[in-house]
Amino acid sequence: MGLPWGLPLSLVPVAFWVAAYRSTGESFPLEALLQRLAHRFTSGEHHAQPFYHVLISLPLEFFPWVILLPAALRQTFPRRGAQPDRDNAYVYSWIVVIFTVFTVSVEKRGVYLLPLLPLLALLVARVWDLALMDWDPSPVDRAIAWLPGICLALAIGGAVVAVPKIRSEAPDLLRPAVLVAALAGLTALAALVVHRRYRGGAALAVFSGGLVVVYLAVVVAVLAAIAEEMTKRLSSASKQAIEVLSRKNASRAERIQAIETLIDTHARAMLEGKREWSKLILLEQLQPTEAFAPINQVLTEQVIHPIVRLLTTLTSISVADAKLKTMSLLGRAVIFRIGWRSVLGLMGWDDLTPGRINKILDILRTEVRASIEA
Repeated sequence: MGLPWGLPLSLVPVAFWVAAYRSTGESFPLEALLQRLAHRFTSGEHHAQPFYHVLISLPLEFFPWVILLPAALRQTFPRRGAQPDRDNAYVYSWIVVIFTVFTVSVEKRGVYLLPLLPLLALLVARVWDLALMDWDPSPVDRAIAWLPGICLALAIGGAVVAVPKIRSEAPDLLRPAVLVAALAGLTALAALVVHRRYRGGAALAVFSGGLVVVYLAVVVAVLAAIAEEMTKRLSSASKQAIEVLSRKNASRAERIQAIETLIDTHARAMLEGKREWSKLILLEQLQPTEAFAPINQVLTEQVIHPIVRLLTTLTSISVADAKLKTMSLLGRAVIFRIGWRSVLGLMGWDDLTPGRINKILDILRTEVRASIEA
């Protein structure tokens, strides 16, 4: 197709966006948009980082396949005198542009590098391609051996450093941490053994399958730990709500107080809990698996159902509307954890300290009462 056709076609989606905005009756704020982009690019807004930040975040985002990237570059990088490869040239042109833009830009986040990952995956796929060919020896066998080797060293080193720290600071996560470290180490060791006997292609298959098992173990083990922790936190508030529901003569004030206590306890668990837990819960909501079932069961039985029942006794709304209202009330706390970076940037805070969490909870209590009384 080439540049004469490619450049105009790339502007077609932009034209649709502008047209959709103008359909609201307002002119497209091009000047404000350009000023905002220029400010983020030159000064940063919420995520200003040094130029070398990309060199740190990109390997972490692309781990463990970044270990194969040098071999992929060696196999695919254009060489003088070699036959031109338009596909490779296309991939490299995108990599250079995206990498340069986000290296120069002051505003940097790991998610901004997501467009690079499929491009780098295409390069690493070339290593897979060569490994699966029946060559003896394969030109990438040695590089593939580094992949499980480095991962085995990291699994052992990580376990030695992290397990004692987890035992003292987060004992509820000790069992999941040991399980994940053991599975990661066994995956890397199995890939090394297979590589020695069957070479690179088989080793890659074993390593990839092992990664899937490790990820599922992380999800299942950590979510089970979260469910156990949430059960401990919510048990008292849930029992209080059920006790209020069991009394026919419970006052309106007692019912409202029971709702406030449940929502307050849930909010405090979300805000005081580990950020990584919130990220995992969000990921499981976007891409659901059966591993989320224990947490979902805890929230449903100990929080959602009691609040729904209390709302239906306080107001004339239907059960369906009470469920929606409940999710709306609970979601007001969740957003402070999921969007914590935006909250910190907007408020000029460096972290969610206990005092700031209490301030958020005070506002949430006021909103809950106002919502119930409305």
